[in-house]
Amino acid sequence: MATSRLGDPQSIEDLLLYRLIRLVSVAGSPVIRMCEGQHGITRREWRVMAVLQFHGPSLSSELADRAGLDHARTSRAITGLVEKKLLDRMALPGDRRRVRISLTPAGAALYAQLFPEVVQLNQEILSVLRPEEMDVLDDLINRLQARAVQHVAEANLPKANRRRGRLKS
Repeated sequence: MATSRLGDPQSIEDLLLYRLIRLVSVAGSPVIRMCEGQHGITRREWRVMAVLQFHGPSLSSELADRAGLDHARTSRAITGLVEKKLLDRMALPGDRRRVRISLTPAGAALYAQLFPEVVQLNQEILSVLRPEEMDVLDDLINRLQARAVQHVAEANLPKANRRRGRLKS
């Protein structure tokens, strides 16, 4: 029986995470063009809007976690969307440092316009799979996500200093 390149990687081209990043890069480029070229928002801003639409108003820290973004990138996306009048920021009573983020009516309208376009792109990409293959892929993605979450929770790795490319002291 042949060994999968995923199970026995010989180069970067065989690594799961590299292959997934390449897939997202290629498949996501039309989404970036739609967001930026047609709607004037970045892909991160789109992600923040989509998470808010799905989960409803959220604290910025909750939003960052749900969107899978770090807090600095989430903050920049929120600021950009507030400036574009697509999000509202409302300080919580008793703690002005914490703010609840929500879509404005204009933000909800933009989401309603853009989401079907993104769905169509997803359907076009998945069209090479039969329905039963999509079910298997969905299950595999769920299992890989759960394992990745478990691995991160169990890992005891030092934090990196991305600006210097070294470990933090």
